[in-house]
Amino acid sequence: MSLPFLNKPNRGETYRWEEIVAGVRADPRYKKYIEYGRPRPGHPEGKVRNHIAELEANLERLKTRLPDPVYYWKLQFLIHVHDTFKARSKPDVPILDPHSHASLAKSFASEFTDDQDLLNMIQFHDQNYALWRQLRSRGYYHRQEFRDLLNTIQDWDLFLIFLVIDGSTPGKDRSKLIWFMNEAGKYKETFVDESWVPDPSNQTAGREGDAADQQMNYPLYSYPPHTIANFLRDVVVLHRRSFREDAIACISRLVPPLQIMGRENIPAGGGYVLAINHYHRPGFAAQWMAIAVSSVIQLNIHWIITGELTYPGKWVAPLGMAASRFILKRGARVYGFTTMPPMPPRPGDLEARAASVRKVLKYAGKTKDAIVGFAPEGGDQLGGRLTMPASGAGRFALLLAALHLKFEPVGVYESDGRLCLNFGRAYNLDVERNGSSDEKDRCAARTLMEHIAILLPPHLRGEFA
Repeated sequence: MSLPFLNKPNRGETYRWEEIVAGVRADPRYKKYIEYGRPRPGHPEGKVRNHIAELEANLERLKTRLPDPVYYWKLQFLIHVHDTFKARSKPDVPILDPHSHASLAKSFASEFTDDQDLLNMIQFHDQNYALWRQLRSRGYYHRQEFRDLLNTIQDWDLFLIFLVIDGSTPGKDRSKLIWFMNEAGKYKETFVDESWVPDPSNQTAGREGDAADQQMNYPLYSYPPHTIANFLRDVVVLHRRSFREDAIACISRLVPPLQIMGRENIPAGGGYVLAINHYHRPGFAAQWMAIAVSSVIQLNIHWIITGELTYPGKWVAPLGMAASRFILKRGARVYGFTTMPPMPPRPGDLEARAASVRKVLKYAGKTKDAIVGFAPEGGDQLGGRLTMPASGAGRFALLLAALHLKFEPVGVYESDGRLCLNFGRAYNLDVERNGSSDEKDRCAARTLMEHIAILLPPHLRGEFA
C-alpha cells in the first residue's frame, strides 16, 4: 500500500509526524466519524470529537514532561485515530476481531504510517481495560494475554503515556489505569509512573452521563478464593485462623495498593488499643478497615466487632439478623475476636454488652503484648463523617487505659481511588478525676474522636472538624 506521507522529502521527524496528523484530520472519514457518539458509561462526553478534545487537553498538561517533540506528535496521532471508527465497529467483539473499533482504527492508521509499534498500540489500546475486567469478574486475569502484550509493544514509555492520556478523563476510573501501570512496571523499565496520572479533582467533571461514572473513583476490593474457601471450612469446624495472615493475603489483591501514612507511628509491639473511625459509604464493606490495619501490624489484633447486622427498614431484616448473628459469632471464634451487640444500644442488650466488655478486659489483662482494636462509633455514620460515640464508649476506653494500654489513633478512608491508613502518635488516655461518671465518659470519648479526626480529610471529620 502506498504511504504518501512517508514519501515526502525528509524535513525532520517532528515535522513529518505533524504532517501525518494533519493528513488524518483532513480525511473525510475522520471528519464524518468523530461526530459519532452519545453520553454513556466511561464516556460522559458523548461524541468522539469531545473525547479527542479531552485527550488533547491531557496531552498539553503533560507536554513539558515528554522526552522529545516526536513523542508529542505520535501521541497526537494516537489521540485522533484510536476511537475514530467506533461508528463502523461491531460492539462487544474481541479486540482482534476485524470489526472491532481498534482493528478498524489500525487499518485506517496503516494508510498513514508503517510504524508497526504505533499500529500495535492502536490495536491494543484497550487491552489494559480488558485485563482489569477479567481481574474484577474472576479474581485473576489472563496471564498469556498480558505476556503477549508485553512482547508486542516495544516503546512502553510512549504506550503508557498514551494510556494515561486516554484513561484520565472525567468518565474513567483512575484505579484501573494505576493497576495496569504497576503490573507493567514489574516487567518493563519505564519512566512513566503514577505521578503522570492527573488528580481528578483538578479536572472538569459533571457532564451529562451515567451518574455512577461521575462519582469518586474507588479501589478494587477482592478476596483470594483459597482464603475464602479455607475460612468457610474453618467456620464450620471452628478451627482457629490467623486474621493477620488472611488480611495480608487480601490486601495483596487491593488495586491500587494500600496507601499508608504515619508509618513511624505504627506500633512495633503490644500494649496498645487501636482506635479507628468507622468509615462508611454505600458499597464499602466494613471488614476492609480491619483487614487494612491488620495487614500492617506485626501482631494479631483482638478486634471488637459487631455481633449482628441490623438491616434497618429492609424486609430481609429478620432473616438477615439471625444469619449474621450465627456467622459473626463463629467468625469471631475462628479469629479470636470479641463480638459486641450492635449500635445504637438496645435495652435488651445490656447484659450481653457487659459480658463482651468483661471478655475484652480479661483478654487485655492476661495477654502479653495485647493489641485491641475497635471503632468507638460502633456503626455506619452518614457520609462516613465522625460522630460522637454512644454513651459507654468512653467508659470502656478508660477501663482499657487502666490496664496501662496506650491508645493509637488510626484514620481509615478512601481518597483519589485508594484505600488509605493514617497512623497518629500513641497517647495515654486520661480525664479529670473529679467529674461524674457521665462526664468522664463523654470526655474520654471526645478525646478518642479528636485524635482520630486530625488523621482524616476535613470532609470526614464531622463535628470534630
